[in-house]
Amino acid sequence: MKNIVSAEVRRLNYAVCETGEVYHTLYRAAGLSDSAGMILYVLLENGGKCLLREIRHFTGMGKQTMNSALCKLESDGIIKMKSHSGGRNKSAGKKYAVKTVGKIIKMENKIFSSWNKSDVESYLALSELYLQSLRKKAEEFTSKNEHN
Repeated sequence: MKNIVSAEVRRLNYAVCETGEVYHTLYRAAGLSDSAGMILYVLLENGGKCLLREIRHFTGMGKQTMNSALCKLESDGIIKMKSHSGGRNKSAGKKYAVKTVGKIIKMENKIFSSWNKSDVESYLALSELYLQSLRKKAEEFTSKNEHN
């Protein structure tokens, strides 16, 4: 059977999967599950507070996975969940987030600061273009398959 995956798609899939594996390793080294790490990342990036819908948007987590991770973080005393008009707000234990995911953010920033500005811009622009194209194709695919 002929291989239907192009060399470019194979390379992209490898890079995406390996990047995910590196983040998994980093979160584990910080003593976090992937879900908890992503939640703390978003909270730290947003000054320690964030609405549920924003966490879901930035992490791509399903509701059940996100809620389980939030409950675990709260039961561990890492975050406090508070009601907020229009939704529930999440407030991170900032010191804990800084000493865990904060170190990961510093690594990421250091990588980009070591690159040439035009390379950074090209990388980000192409990544965003790919995402926009993939999102459009996904919408077409799901729309077409919902009617079958």
